[in-house]
Amino acid sequence: MPVKLIDIPGLIKDAWTGKGLGNKFLTAIGQADALIHVVDASGSVDSEGEITKPGSGNPISDVLDIETEIEKWVSEIINSNKQLILREAAHMPLEEAMVSAIAGIKQSQRLYWRQ
Repeated sequence: MPVKLIDIPGLIKDAWTGKGLGNKFLTAIGQADALIHVVDASGSVDSEGEITKPGSGNPISDVLDIETEIEKWVSEIINSNKQLILREAAHMPLEEAMVSAIAGIKQSQRLYWRQ
């Protein structure tokens, strides 16, 4: 199966709000079938994403920051489509209505709800 790799530059805190090129990067992530998160385990990146002395950064925090940015971004998409979701939920299960609202970022019901 062919695989296309896309290199996404690092996200900064509050990228989900549009800070920096955050939404552009998050949209690229949303189009991926899989995400490989490469982390600088040397701790040479500070909380602002700047290169610093090895050991002074926190790689675990870096991973959690990326996960938080993605979660907030998806949450904002759902929140901004709230009225559409509620209209759709009038004639389909809520889970399906939510999935249809985030279908543009390659999410599916099978990832979130087990039947």
